[in-house]
Amino acid sequence: MTVRFPYILAIDTSCDDSAVAILKEDGHIAADIVYSQNEIHAPYGGVVPEISSRQHVSRIARAVQEAFFQAGLQPRDIKAVAVTFGPGLIGSLLVGVQFAKGFAQGLSLPIIGIHHIEGHLMAACGDATFPSPPFISLIVSGGHSAIYMCDKNYQFKTLGETRDDAAGEAFDKIGRMLGFNYPAGKTIDDLSALGDDNIYVFPVAMRSKATLDYSFSGLKNSARLLIQTLLKEHGEIKGKVLFDFCAGLRKAIVAALLNKAFMACHAQEIKHLVLGGGVSANSLLRTEAVRRGDLEKIQVHLPPVNHCVDNAVMIARAALRRLKEGQQHTLDFNVIANVSVDTVSGQPPNR
Repeated sequence: MTVRFPYILAIDTSCDDSAVAILKEDGHIAADIVYSQNEIHAPYGGVVPEISSRQHVSRIARAVQEAFFQAGLQPRDIKAVAVTFGPGLIGSLLVGVQFAKGFAQGLSLPIIGIHHIEGHLMAACGDATFPSPPFISLIVSGGHSAIYMCDKNYQFKTLGETRDDAAGEAFDKIGRMLGFNYPAGKTIDDLSALGDDNIYVFPVAMRSKATLDYSFSGLKNSARLLIQTLLKEHGEIKGKVLFDFCAGLRKAIVAALLNKAFMACHAQEIKHLVLGGGVSANSLLRTEAVRRGDLEKIQVHLPPVNHCVDNAVMIARAALRRLKEGQQHTLDFNVIANVSVDTVSGQPPNR
Protein backbone atom coordinates (compact mmCIF):
# COMPACT_ATOMS: atom_id res chain seq x y z
CA MET A 1 0.00 0.00 0.00
CA THR A 2 1.34 3.44 -0.91
CA VAL A 3 1.75 5.76 2.09
CA ARG A 4 0.53 9.29 1.35
CA PHE A 5 1.61 12.52 3.03
CA PRO A 6 -0.23 15.34 1.21
CA TYR A 7 1.33 17.95 3.52
CA ILE A 8 4.23 17.68 5.95
CA LEU A 9 5.18 20.15 8.68
CA ALA A 10 8.92 20.45 9.33
CA ILE A 11 10.81 22.26 12.10
CA ASP A 12 14.51 23.05 12.54
CA THR A 13 15.84 24.71 15.70
CA SER A 14 19.30 23.15 15.68
CA CYS A 15 21.18 26.38 16.32
CA ASP A 16 20.03 30.01 16.24
CA ASP A 17 17.38 30.11 13.51
CA SER A 18 13.75 29.15 14.16
CA ALA A 19 12.74 27.51 10.89
CA VAL A 20 9.37 26.07 9.91
CA ALA A 21 8.22 24.77 6.53
CA ILE A 22 5.19 23.08 5.04
CA LEU A 23 5.73 20.98 1.93
CA LYS A 24 3.38 19.09 -0.33
CA GLU A 25 4.09 15.46 -1.07
CA ASP A 26 5.40 16.38 -4.53
CA GLY A 27 7.99 18.73 -2.97
CA HIS A 28 6.14 21.98 -3.61
CA ILE A 29 6.92 24.51 -0.87
CA ALA A 30 3.68 25.77 0.66
CA ALA A 31 5.39 27.74 3.43
CA ASP A 32 8.98 28.61 4.30
CA ILE A 33 9.58 30.62 7.49
CA VAL A 34 12.95 31.44 9.07
CA TYR A 35 13.30 33.73 12.09
CA SER A 36 16.96 34.75 12.26
CA GLN A 37 18.79 35.61 15.48
CA ASN A 38 21.83 37.21 13.81
CA GLU A 39 21.20 40.67 15.22
CA ILE A 40 20.73 39.29 18.73
CA HIS A 41 24.02 37.37 18.74
CA ALA A 42 26.08 39.93 16.79
CA PRO A 43 27.31 41.83 19.90
CA TYR A 44 28.82 38.58 21.22
CA GLY A 45 30.63 37.64 18.01
CA GLY A 46 28.91 34.27 17.85
CA VAL A 47 25.91 32.25 19.01
CA VAL A 48 25.22 32.23 22.77
CA PRO A 49 23.45 28.88 23.43
CA GLU A 50 21.26 30.04 26.33
CA ILE A 51 20.06 33.11 24.43
CA SER A 52 19.40 30.98 21.37
CA SER A 53 17.20 28.48 23.20
CA ARG A 54 15.20 31.22 24.92
CA GLN A 55 14.58 32.91 21.58
CA HIS A 56 13.30 29.64 20.14
CA VAL A 57 10.87 29.29 23.04
CA SER A 58 9.44 32.74 22.33
CA ARG A 59 9.32 32.34 18.55
CA ILE A 60 8.46 28.76 17.63
CA ALA A 61 4.67 28.96 18.05
CA ARG A 62 4.55 32.23 16.10
CA ALA A 63 6.70 30.74 13.32
CA VAL A 64 4.37 27.73 12.99
CA GLN A 65 1.32 29.98 12.99
CA GLU A 66 2.86 32.13 10.26
CA ALA A 67 3.66 29.03 8.21
CA PHE A 68 0.01 27.96 8.26
CA PHE A 69 -1.07 31.47 7.30
CA GLN A 70 1.43 31.55 4.41
CA ALA A 71 0.30 28.13 3.18
CA GLY A 72 -3.40 28.86 3.58
CA LEU A 73 -3.81 25.65 5.55
CA GLN A 74 -5.09 24.42 8.90
CA PRO A 75 -3.36 21.98 11.30
CA ARG A 76 -5.80 19.26 10.23
CA ASP A 77 -4.31 19.40 6.71
CA ILE A 78 -0.93 18.15 7.98
CA LYS A 79 -0.40 14.39 7.75
CA ALA A 80 3.17 14.05 9.10
CA VAL A 81 5.72 15.97 11.17
CA ALA A 82 9.50 16.17 10.76
CA VAL A 83 12.01 17.80 13.08
CA THR A 84 15.77 18.07 13.47
CA PHE A 85 16.92 15.88 16.39
CA GLY A 86 20.67 16.62 16.11
CA PRO A 87 23.40 17.61 15.96
CA GLY A 88 23.21 21.10 17.37
CA LEU A 89 22.78 23.08 20.58
CA ILE A 90 21.00 20.86 23.08
CA GLY A 91 18.67 23.57 24.40
CA SER A 92 17.72 24.74 20.93
CA LEU A 93 17.09 21.21 19.68
CA LEU A 94 14.84 20.46 22.62
CA VAL A 95 12.55 23.38 21.83
CA GLY A 96 11.88 22.22 18.28
CA VAL A 97 11.61 18.53 19.10
CA GLN A 98 9.23 19.04 22.03
CA PHE A 99 7.00 21.33 19.99
CA ALA A 100 6.97 18.84 17.10
CA LYS A 101 6.14 15.96 19.44
CA GLY A 102 3.27 17.90 20.99
CA PHE A 103 1.87 18.79 17.56
CA ALA A 104 2.16 15.19 16.34
CA GLN A 105 0.66 13.72 19.50
CA GLY A 106 -2.22 16.19 19.54
CA LEU A 107 -3.27 15.24 16.01
CA SER A 108 -2.14 11.56 16.12
CA LEU A 109 0.35 12.11 13.29
CA PRO A 110 3.48 10.16 12.38
CA ILE A 111 6.71 11.94 13.33
CA ILE A 112 10.29 11.48 12.22
CA GLY A 113 13.51 13.02 13.49
CA ILE A 114 16.02 14.09 10.83
CA HIS A 115 19.76 14.56 11.17
CA HIS A 116 20.66 18.18 10.42
CA ILE A 117 23.44 17.24 7.98
CA GLU A 118 21.12 14.89 6.09
CA GLY A 119 18.90 17.92 5.63
CA HIS A 120 21.76 19.91 4.13
CA LEU A 121 22.62 16.93 1.93
CA MET A 122 19.09 17.06 0.52
CA ALA A 123 18.73 20.87 0.35
CA ALA A 124 19.27 20.94 -3.41
CA CYS A 125 16.94 18.03 -4.20
CA GLY A 126 14.09 20.34 -5.16
CA ASP A 127 15.91 20.88 -8.45
CA ALA A 128 14.77 18.57 -11.26
CA THR A 129 18.43 17.79 -12.07
CA PHE A 130 19.21 16.54 -8.55
CA PRO A 131 20.94 13.17 -8.92
CA SER A 132 19.89 9.80 -7.72
CA PRO A 133 22.65 8.40 -5.51
CA PRO A 134 25.50 7.73 -5.43
CA PHE A 135 26.87 11.26 -5.09
CA ILE A 136 29.52 13.17 -3.16
CA SER A 137 28.42 16.07 -0.96
CA LEU A 138 30.39 19.01 0.39
CA ILE A 139 28.70 20.57 3.43
CA VAL A 140 30.22 23.89 4.55
CA SER A 141 28.96 26.17 7.31
CA GLY A 142 29.99 27.82 10.54
CA GLY A 143 29.98 24.48 12.31
CA HIS A 144 30.71 21.98 9.55
CA SER A 145 33.21 21.54 6.74
CA ALA A 146 33.02 17.94 5.61
CA ILE A 147 32.79 15.66 2.60
CA TYR A 148 30.27 12.83 2.53
CA MET A 149 29.43 10.00 0.19
CA CYS A 150 25.80 8.99 -0.28
CA ASP A 151 25.55 5.50 -1.76
CA LYS A 152 22.71 4.08 -3.85
CA ASN A 153 20.82 3.10 -0.68
CA TYR A 154 21.15 6.57 0.88
CA GLN A 155 23.74 5.30 3.33
CA PHE A 156 25.98 8.21 4.33
CA LYS A 157 29.71 7.98 4.98
CA THR A 158 32.04 10.77 6.11
CA LEU A 159 35.08 10.88 3.84
CA GLY A 160 36.77 13.93 5.34
CA GLU A 161 36.12 16.75 7.78
CA THR A 162 37.83 19.73 9.35
CA ARG A 163 40.45 19.08 12.00
CA ASP A 164 39.91 22.47 13.62
CA ASP A 165 37.84 25.46 12.46
CA ALA A 166 35.06 25.06 9.92
CA ALA A 167 35.20 27.31 6.85
CA GLY A 168 32.34 29.51 8.03
CA GLU A 169 33.96 29.75 11.45
CA ALA A 170 37.21 30.92 9.80
CA PHE A 171 35.31 33.62 7.90
CA ASP A 172 33.64 34.77 11.12
CA LYS A 173 36.78 34.79 13.27
CA ILE A 174 38.87 36.63 10.68
CA GLY A 175 35.97 38.98 10.09
CA ARG A 176 35.97 39.77 13.79
CA MET A 177 39.68 40.67 13.54
CA LEU A 178 38.72 43.12 10.80
CA GLY A 179 35.93 44.61 12.90
CA PHE A 180 33.02 43.06 10.99
CA ASN A 181 29.77 42.10 12.65
CA TYR A 182 28.79 38.46 13.09
CA PRO A 183 28.24 36.62 10.81
CA ALA A 184 31.05 37.91 8.58
CA GLY A 185 30.94 35.53 5.62
CA LYS A 186 28.61 37.57 3.42
CA THR A 187 30.45 40.80 4.21
CA ILE A 188 33.76 39.27 3.15
CA ASP A 189 32.14 37.82 0.02
CA ASP A 190 30.68 41.20 -0.97
CA LEU A 191 33.93 43.11 -0.37
CA SER A 192 35.93 40.47 -2.26
CA ALA A 193 34.12 41.40 -5.46
CA LEU A 194 35.87 44.79 -5.28
CA GLY A 195 39.37 43.39 -4.75
CA ASP A 196 42.24 41.61 -6.50
CA ASP A 197 42.65 38.09 -5.12
CA ASN A 198 46.30 37.88 -6.25
CA ILE A 199 47.67 40.64 -3.99
CA TYR A 200 47.60 38.73 -0.70
CA VAL A 201 48.20 34.99 -0.88
CA PHE A 202 46.94 32.85 1.99
CA PRO A 203 47.94 29.24 2.68
CA VAL A 204 45.77 26.36 1.48
CA ALA A 205 46.31 23.63 4.08
CA MET A 206 47.10 20.04 3.11
CA ARG A 207 46.92 20.91 -0.59
CA SER A 208 49.26 18.10 -1.62
CA LYS A 209 48.20 15.50 0.94
CA ALA A 210 45.99 12.53 0.11
CA THR A 211 43.72 13.11 3.10
CA LEU A 212 40.27 14.55 2.48
CA ASP A 213 40.33 16.40 5.80
CA TYR A 214 40.42 20.19 6.09
CA SER A 215 42.32 22.58 8.31
CA PHE A 216 41.77 26.34 8.53
CA SER A 217 43.74 27.16 11.70
CA GLY A 218 46.90 27.96 9.72
CA LEU A 219 44.99 30.29 7.42
CA LYS A 220 43.45 32.01 10.43
CA ASN A 221 46.90 32.58 11.96
CA SER A 222 48.26 33.82 8.63
CA ALA A 223 45.40 36.30 8.42
CA ARG A 224 46.04 37.51 11.97
CA LEU A 225 49.72 38.15 11.23
CA LEU A 226 48.94 39.94 7.96
CA ILE A 227 46.37 42.14 9.70
CA GLN A 228 49.03 43.14 12.24
CA THR A 229 51.45 43.99 9.42
CA LEU A 230 48.89 45.99 7.46
CA LEU A 231 47.91 47.96 10.56
CA LYS A 232 51.55 48.90 11.13
CA GLU A 233 51.93 49.94 7.49
CA HIS A 234 48.65 51.78 6.99
CA GLY A 235 47.31 52.53 10.46
CA GLU A 236 43.95 51.05 9.42
CA ILE A 237 42.67 48.50 6.93
CA LYS A 238 40.18 49.97 4.52
CA GLY A 239 39.58 50.69 0.84
CA LYS A 240 41.61 48.72 -1.69
CA VAL A 241 43.76 47.09 0.99
CA LEU A 242 40.65 45.70 2.67
CA PHE A 243 39.10 44.58 -0.62
CA ASP A 244 42.29 42.79 -1.71
CA PHE A 245 42.64 41.14 1.70
CA CYS A 246 39.09 39.80 1.57
CA ALA A 247 39.49 38.61 -2.02
CA GLY A 248 42.68 36.69 -1.22
CA LEU A 249 41.13 35.16 1.86
CA ARG A 250 38.01 34.04 -0.01
CA LYS A 251 40.11 32.58 -2.81
CA ALA A 252 42.15 30.45 -0.41
CA ILE A 253 39.13 29.10 1.48
CA VAL A 254 37.25 28.25 -1.72
CA ALA A 255 40.32 26.54 -3.21
CA ALA A 256 40.76 24.42 -0.08
CA LEU A 257 37.12 23.36 -0.06
CA LEU A 258 36.91 22.45 -3.74
CA ASN A 259 40.31 20.76 -4.02
CA LYS A 260 39.26 18.06 -1.57
CA ALA A 261 35.69 17.80 -2.85
CA PHE A 262 36.78 17.09 -6.42
CA MET A 263 39.52 14.79 -5.15
CA ALA A 264 36.79 12.77 -3.41
CA CYS A 265 34.70 12.59 -6.59
CA HIS A 266 37.62 11.22 -8.60
CA ALA A 267 38.74 8.82 -5.86
CA GLN A 268 35.23 7.34 -5.61
CA GLU A 269 34.63 7.57 -9.38
CA ILE A 270 31.41 9.50 -8.81
CA LYS A 271 30.26 12.14 -11.29
CA HIS A 272 27.92 14.20 -9.09
CA LEU A 273 28.91 16.74 -6.42
CA VAL A 274 26.20 18.24 -4.18
CA LEU A 275 26.88 21.37 -2.13
CA GLY A 276 25.08 22.49 1.02
CA GLY A 277 25.44 24.58 4.17
CA GLY A 278 25.60 28.32 4.75
CA VAL A 279 28.95 28.84 3.03
CA SER A 280 27.57 27.28 -0.16
CA ALA A 281 25.90 30.68 -0.67
CA ASN A 282 29.37 32.17 -1.22
CA SER A 283 29.42 33.56 -4.76
CA LEU A 284 32.97 32.43 -5.60
CA LEU A 285 32.38 28.94 -4.21
CA ARG A 286 29.32 28.56 -6.41
CA THR A 287 30.91 29.85 -9.62
CA GLU A 288 34.20 27.99 -9.05
CA ALA A 289 32.40 24.74 -8.26
CA VAL A 290 30.51 24.91 -11.55
CA ARG A 291 33.60 25.99 -13.52
CA ARG A 292 35.75 23.19 -12.12
CA GLY A 293 32.92 20.73 -12.54
CA ASP A 294 32.76 21.55 -16.24
CA LEU A 295 36.54 21.09 -16.57
CA GLU A 296 36.66 17.86 -14.58
CA LYS A 297 33.46 16.33 -15.99
CA ILE A 298 31.69 16.42 -12.62
CA GLN A 299 28.09 17.65 -12.48
CA VAL A 300 27.68 20.16 -9.62
CA HIS A 301 24.36 20.63 -7.83
CA LEU A 302 23.77 23.79 -5.82
CA PRO A 303 20.95 24.55 -3.37
CA PRO A 304 19.05 27.82 -3.81
CA VAL A 305 20.91 30.61 -1.99
CA ASN A 306 18.04 31.04 0.48
CA HIS A 307 18.22 27.34 1.38
CA CYS A 308 21.96 27.26 2.04
CA VAL A 309 21.55 28.49 5.61
CA ASP A 310 19.61 26.46 8.17
CA ASN A 311 16.01 26.00 7.07
CA ALA A 312 13.14 23.57 7.51
CA VAL A 313 12.51 22.95 3.80
CA MET A 314 15.59 20.73 3.68
CA ILE A 315 14.37 18.80 6.74
CA ALA A 316 11.01 18.22 5.05
CA ARG A 317 12.67 16.99 1.85
CA ALA A 318 14.80 14.49 3.75
CA ALA A 319 11.79 13.37 5.79
CA LEU A 320 9.51 12.80 2.79
CA ARG A 321 11.89 10.21 1.37
CA ARG A 322 12.10 8.36 4.67
CA LEU A 323 8.37 8.52 5.42
CA LYS A 324 7.51 7.11 2.00
CA GLU A 325 9.81 4.18 2.85
CA GLY A 326 7.76 3.54 5.98
CA GLN A 327 10.22 5.02 8.47
CA GLN A 328 9.07 7.00 11.48
CA HIS A 329 9.82 7.50 15.17
CA THR A 330 7.84 6.80 18.29
CA LEU A 331 7.32 9.82 20.52
CA ASP A 332 10.07 8.82 22.97
CA PHE A 333 13.02 9.60 20.65
CA ASN A 334 15.63 11.96 22.08
CA VAL A 335 17.66 14.86 20.83
CA ILE A 336 21.37 14.12 20.32
CA ALA A 337 23.63 17.16 20.45
CA ASN A 338 26.62 15.47 18.80
CA VAL A 339 25.95 12.63 16.39
CA SER A 340 27.54 11.69 13.07
CA VAL A 341 25.28 11.39 10.05
CA ASP A 342 26.98 8.05 9.35
CA THR A 343 25.26 6.51 12.37
CA VAL A 344 21.74 7.40 11.24
CA SER A 345 21.88 6.00 7.72
CA GLY A 346 18.89 3.77 7.19
CA GLN A 347 16.53 4.14 10.15
CA PRO A 348 17.36 7.12 12.41
CA PRO A 349 17.99 6.06 16.04
CA ASN A 350 14.97 6.09 18.34
CA ARG A 351 16.93 6.97 21.47
